[in-house]
Amino acid sequence: MCFRPNTKTPLLVHWDAYLASGRGSVALFASIDKDSDGFLSPTDLRYFMGNVDRSGVLPKVFHALDERAEEHPLTLQEFQEWLIK
Repeated sequence: MCFRPNTKTPLLVHWDAYLASGRGSVALFASIDKDSDGFLSPTDLRYFMGNVDRSGVLPKVFHALDERAEEHPLTLQEFQEWLIK
């Protein structure tokens, strides 16, 4: 039997934790904000959406996030509002 260490990235760890508990949105935001500028750019969000498990999440929810990001970079507050919808 071969032991395989947990190879999840911080992004995946934070996403899974948020889905399981509804907590940790600040850590999740930070793991998505690649340049640590306090905003989520369309590039940041596309990376996030392309790398997380979307099981149990309606496609229109991710589509809404993508549309908002096209308008302007998202703040932590805007991201948290999206998470609770």
